[in-house]
Amino acid sequence: PPPPKPFTQPFTVKQFTVPYEFDWPWVTGRTQRVLQEAMRYAKASNASRIEIVGQRGATLLSSGELLVEKSGIAERRAKQVAEFLTAVGIDESKLKTEWQDQPTAADGVKDFENRSVTIVVKP
Repeated sequence: PPPPKPFTQPFTVKQFTVPYEFDWPWVTGRTQRVLQEAMRYAKASNASRIEIVGQRGATLLSSGELLVEKSGIAERRAKQVAEFLTAVGIDESKLKTEWQDQPTAADGVKDFENRSVTIVVKP
């Protein structure tokens, strides 16, 4: 594939949502692409602050059964994203890392959106 286009000024606050599979704390191909885009933007904009928030999801099945991800998974995801950012040269003092261990209410339709890490890059 062609190289990604460079980001252009003016840089503004930009949010990236890193998706995860159910009960899966590791970065996969789809997850990695979003994470790489966030890293590129943080470096290009010389980010002054990066907020990382890990979420824990739940899924409502058609039978009415509720599946909830393991406790602690939001923390693992958030910390892993922070480690990736520092590994590529982002200053750790610019990171604010949090997680929400309480799963977001499941509706059976868009539950997959809650299994994520949100990265907000502030130039």
